[in-house]
Amino acid sequence: MSNFHILVVNINTLSYTKDCIADLMRQIDHDFELTVVDNGSSEEGTHEYLSAIEANGVHVKRHPAQVSLNGIWNDFYRETTEPYLCYLNNDTRLSCNYVSSVKEVFAAEPGVGIVCHATNNPKYAVVKELEYVVLVKNMRQGWEYTIKREAYSIIPPQLHTFAGDDYIYAKLYEKGWKGAMILSSPVIHYLGMSQQSTSAQQFHHDVEEFNKLGLPTFEWSGYSLGRPHELSHGMIKSGLMPILTVNIVTYERYDEIKTLIEMYKNQTDPRFCLDIWQDGKDDLKRKIVEGYHDPRIQYNENPYRMNMYGHDMRNKSLMNCSTPLWCTTNDDNWVSPAFVERICEDYEQYDLLKVCVAMVNLPLHPYPFTEELIRKGVTDPVRYSEYMKVLDPSIDVVGQVDACSFVVRTSLAQQFGWPHMEFHGDFLTYEKFLAAAGNVKRIPEVLHAHR
Repeated sequence: MSNFHILVVNINTLSYTKDCIADLMRQIDHDFELTVVDNGSSEEGTHEYLSAIEANGVHVKRHPAQVSLNGIWNDFYRETTEPYLCYLNNDTRLSCNYVSSVKEVFAAEPGVGIVCHATNNPKYAVVKELEYVVLVKNMRQGWEYTIKREAYSIIPPQLHTFAGDDYIYAKLYEKGWKGAMILSSPVIHYLGMSQQSTSAQQFHHDVEEFNKLGLPTFEWSGYSLGRPHELSHGMIKSGLMPILTVNIVTYERYDEIKTLIEMYKNQTDPRFCLDIWQDGKDDLKRKIVEGYHDPRIQYNENPYRMNMYGHDMRNKSLMNCSTPLWCTTNDDNWVSPAFVERICEDYEQYDLLKVCVAMVNLPLHPYPFTEELIRKGVTDPVRYSEYMKVLDPSIDVVGQVDACSFVVRTSLAQQFGWPHMEFHGDFLTYEKFLAAAGNVKRIPEVLHAHR
């Protein structure tokens, strides 16, 4: 039985909730209970998602209409038994040691009753050994904190939505507890997303009611600046800096880019970022991509509609890449969930990684299940070769090399850029990379499908 219980509240912001819970599922320490409360959402897809996570062991509570947020916090305290209660906004992204770092601080500091994390501060964008500070009494943070059960105080009912965190911190310090802020497990907070359904009138009412209680007021911790895009890409998923940049060249194909992004969000190894380049201005495409609210995803629009098979956009991506490895693909490709994990194995030793690709656009026989195989992580080329041409990474000739069939060390590739703008630009550029590469690794598994 776990002694750690996390509460996440969703109010018509399902994409944030999905990302937050995905981060919790990737924690180093999985010894915790998770409760998700839906507070009267009307957003499409919410019911299906809640049912899916409920079937997988998450405690789900549904409110048909919105109720007091502070009331939800109090109910969580009353309805649980664990000694450590984590109150987490759904518009937060977490590094992989979020849970483990909280437990370490509580174990090391018996006088600490509440623990929070540094948020949205580039100074703490890389996970390292445990580092924390004990908070003075004029600091508090309400969008994420973990509190000892005995340190919690029931929030008065007249505080409907706001000022509940002020009350909890004030009463906690009044009882003689200390607070702590962890610096070595960074959190991204999309400031204000959880307040979209609340009114300014309610805020002022709650502040007035809090002031009547005669308790001291507290300032924010000072770390959440509401600018999560300033943090490094990739930090939020694994707590590790990204290794691979995936350049995705995209045109007016909307379902395709959504499918590919979802495939990357399902990667078994989160150490990547997506550098998406749209061929010319496209307001709908920008809205789709930015709607994922994922700091790993960078969206760009090519100022020139060159229509040269995406090579201009590949060059722009490569020359601005800051990760050790870089690769490119088109928006209508599919990728195995093990792609990033396989690429990141022993990557320090190699300059070029040659990947096996299933060419769905060159079928031998009708075969509608390629996407299903890719999504399931089937990498055996024999399973694909009956039905379509499979590029063998041991063959370096025109027609056997595809733009998505190799991954290159960025520092080497930037010596050349992507100079070839004609139809066989991927092969000609690959030849330059291959000639300059000191160490080359052949990966025979099918990790990409080209449509």
